[in-house]
Amino acid sequence: MEFALVAPVFVLLICISVELGLILLTQSNINYATGDASRLIMTGQVQTGAGESVFTDKMCSDAGVLITCANLEYNVQSCTSPCFSSLNATVQTNSDGEMTDTQFSPGGAGSDVLVQVGYPFPCIIPIACNYIAKNGTLLLVSTVAFQNENYQ
Repeated sequence: MEFALVAPVFVLLICISVELGLILLTQSNINYATGDASRLIMTGQVQTGAGESVFTDKMCSDAGVLITCANLEYNVQSCTSPCFSSLNATVQTNSDGEMTDTQFSPGGAGSDVLVQVGYPFPCIIPIACNYIAKNGTLLLVSTVAFQNENYQ
């Protein structure tokens, strides 16, 4: 009898723990992939090579199996150094929780760069996501700021 009263709460707590574990794992994968792909911008391989496709391919190969590559959103801003304060680190979203300000401007040698990668994580347990997500998705964002090396 008592178990019947406690079991739903216990199952809910287990489900929420699994959901949060998946969110943290996905965020960790996005952080790793963003840092690794940003290194290609920092060293000039994106600017002197095949461009944005090199960055995208690296993100997709490093993102892991839980992340759908087609759903990744990018915002790469740059300016001539020193100007970090002029780069906007605020993530703008629409009503669906997707990034609205997406551009790809990796800058040149010595430029200050801000890379933001967003991924709309689809919630598995609707009850848990009612409090932390918009429309059943949670936008996970990874941000990396750096100055490009003086490549040439």
